[in-house]
Amino acid sequence: MVCEDGGNQVNNLCISIAGNNNTIYIGQNNYVKDLTLVIEEDNNEICIGDNNSFSGNMHIAALEGTTIKIGNDCLFASNISVRTSDSHVVLDATTGERINNAKDIIIRDRVWIGQNVTVLKDTVIPEDSVIGVGSIVNKRFLEGNCILAGAPAKVVKRNIKWSYERH
Repeated sequence: MVCEDGGNQVNNLCISIAGNNNTIYIGQNNYVKDLTLVIEEDNNEICIGDNNSFSGNMHIAALEGTTIKIGNDCLFASNISVRTSDSHVVLDATTGERINNAKDIIIRDRVWIGQNVTVLKDTVIPEDSVIGVGSIVNKRFLEGNCILAGAPAKVVKRNIKWSYERH
């Protein structure tokens, strides 16, 4: 694990790693409260950029050789789950082939994720996005500056910007 010592404020960070050749990187100037990072199996990576705020009770899990990348200047409310895997195998009844493989997650710069949100495998959240309270994000979005909301999440408002400040 690499954690830059430049201004991180950490209150209750739990890290669980089971496997080999895994990496956790935490950048600078992050505020962390009640964050759990979980890695299982080999060749996983969790990469957290700079100037992010994790407000509480957040669970990030990279499993089965996947990557989770979180950009810079993101804001995370409480009770958020980010998972690259379903944790159990689902097989096609006819062929016996696995149909629910683990996949990477990318959260780009300046993303604000509301309370009680779940981010699932193979998700991309573009820059300058807001994720509404209680949403389930389970696909790749390409368009930034949007509000995504719902279960499953969809674009509900375009051409937005968000600010840490209340005006």
